[in-house]
Amino acid sequence: MGLSDSAWAEHLNYTGKTNYFTTNAGAQLLQARFAKVVAVDREQQITAVQAWLKVAL
Repeated sequence: MGLSDSAWAEHLNYTGKTNYFTTNAGAQLLQARFAKVVAVDREQQITAVQAWLKVAL
């Protein structure tokens, strides 16, 4: 498949029928990978993954 960056986030949104990965949780992670100090909302990350898992699996 070879997806990365925003294409990967869009794929997660599509397969999980959500928008978490291109807005809240995903946007945090995409920005954090280049930051010296990473500050993400862990609860938001957990919510995004749980929502994706319920639909995609």
